[in-house]
This record gives sequence, C-alpha cells and structure tokens, in this order.
Amino acid sequence: MRWFSFVALLALAAILLVSNGRISSAQGTPAEPFHEKQPLATGYAVLSVDKPTIKLGERFAVNIRFYNTSSGEYFFNPFFQRLIPKPAQLAIYDSNKQYVADLLTWQGGSRRSVTAGDWTFIPTDCYVGTKLTFTAGYNPASSSRKLPAGDYYLQMIYFKAFTMAPRPSDDKPVPGEFYQQFSRATLFRSNAVKIHFTK
Repeated sequence: MRWFSFVALLALAAILLVSNGRISSAQGTPAEPFHEKQPLATGYAVLSVDKPTIKLGERFAVNIRFYNTSSGEYFFNPFFQRLIPKPAQLAIYDSNKQYVADLLTWQGGSRRSVTAGDWTFIPTDCYVGTKLTFTAGYNPASSSRKLPAGDYYLQMIYFKAFTMAPRPSDDKPVPGEFYQQFSRATLFRSNAVKIHFTK
C-alpha cells in the first residue's frame, strides 16, 4: 500500500511539472520547443545581436524591437525593466535547437510593485525597442552557470501577459489579481538569431 502511495505521489509530481506538453524551468518560465518566427496578429518582434561571434566570458548585446501594426494599444513592460515581471523570455537553444534556458531568468535581488507606468502606449505602425546585455556562456538555469563553446540560437518568446489588460489608471501598485493572472503562455515569437561562443 505504501509503495502504491509513493507511485501515486510521483505521478502527481509529473503532472504538476508538465503543462500542455511543456516542462517548466526555473522561475516558472516555460521550456519551449524551438519554432520559427511566429508574429502576433497585430504586430511582430525583431531580434538582432551586435556581433554573432563572442568569446566566452565577454559581454554581448541583444537588440529587441516590437512593431505594432494595429491600432494604438498599451503593452506591458516592453522595455524589459528587470525589477518587475518581464513580458517574455529570451530562450537560448543549442546547435540542435534543443531548449537550454531563459537568459532573462530572475537571479534574485530587489523587486518593486507594478504600476500604471509599466504599460507603454504604442501607436499604430510604430515600434519600441531596447538593448539587453549578457555574458557569453552564462547559463542562469544551471548549477554550474556555464555553457560550452559552440553554436546557439536566441529567440524572444513573448508571453500572453504582454497584452494583459486593463492598464491601471494611476501610479498606485496594481491589485494582487495582476500577479495571479500573469500568464507565461506563449503569445508570439521573434525571429531566431544564430550566435557562436568561442573559447
């Protein structure tokens, strides 16, 4: 009987870890299989890097732009402010396009409450963009924190929370329902960019 209970607990744990065919990685970020660019019905994202070949341990920059092709709308945290939940993950895949980690995984530290100012209005046929920097070969989801030299792919995968509404009407912290309803389910994807880490 005890053996049966143990097996049942293992089965329950597996069900909790697997959601819609995906296994959750650290910090609750979905571990996404690789797919090519998938635009949003009302916009799209473009990812680029300053240089495709980077030496392990060196810093490199990733540029992300979101283009709104629909009517003017508010979007949550399009500049990827690090002190509040981010609206997407920057997925890194290995040379075989197998998921490795989310480079935007929160590493701890200060946080602040989400307020009305964290939604940005983007008019039709306009875009917003920002530059994010990382260390080549650093893996935030691994105990060793290291990735070997080789080819990798980067892709920004936006969550449904990016278009989450409504926007608060003042600068007070948003209600707790915002965090309860914050969805990391995939909404759309940028293009994938190939990079190479060298020794």
